[in-house]
Amino acid sequence: MIYLIAWVLSLFAGGIFFRLKVSGIIPGGGVILCSNHLSNCDPPIIATSTFRKLHFMAKKELFYNPVIAFFLKKLGAFPVDRNLFDRSAFRKAVEIVNSGKNLLVFPEGTRNKTGDGKVKKIRRAVSYIIYRTEKPVIPVFIKGTNEWKELKRFSVKFGKPVDFPERKMPYTREVSEKICERIKDGIEKTAR
Repeated sequence: MIYLIAWVLSLFAGGIFFRLKVSGIIPGGGVILCSNHLSNCDPPIIATSTFRKLHFMAKKELFYNPVIAFFLKKLGAFPVDRNLFDRSAFRKAVEIVNSGKNLLVFPEGTRNKTGDGKVKKIRRAVSYIIYRTEKPVIPVFIKGTNEWKELKRFSVKFGKPVDFPERKMPYTREVSEKICERIKDGIEKTAR
C-alpha cells in the first residue's frame, strides 16, 4: 500500500510539475535497470516510468533511523555498505533478480550531479550482480532530476538491452572490468 501511494504521488509530481517524458521499452519479466544517478528523486521517478515495482540498494546510513528504514523497506530498498564489497547486499540483489523481480542499480555508486551524459567510473561490485544472473540488463538515462528546484523537465530514457558474453566466462578481474565498460557504454549511448 505504501509503495502504491508513493508511486501515485511520484506519477502526479512527475507528470504535473516536471512534465516527465519517458521513452524506450522494457522487456517483460525480471530485469536489471542500470541508471545514471543525479538526485534522491531518481528511484521514484524511474519506478513511475516503468509502471513496475522496483527494488534498489540504498546506502546503509539511511537505515539508521527506524522510521526512515521502515518506509525505505516498504518502497523496495535494502541497505548496502558502500565502503566495502557488501556480499549480503549483492547476494540479495541477485536473489531478487533471479526470482523474476526488477532491480534498479546506480552503478556509479553515488550521485553524479553534472547531468551531462558522462558516466563516472562504474563500481566493479555491480558486475557481480550481472554476472550471477541471466536476466536482461537495460541501460537507463535520467535527466533533469538534479534541477528539480527549478522545475526543469524530467526525462527517463530506457536503452536497448546490453549483451554480456562475459557471463559465459570464468569470473575474473578482467571479466568484471569488461562488464563495467559495457554498462558505462550502454548508459552513455542511451543518453545520446
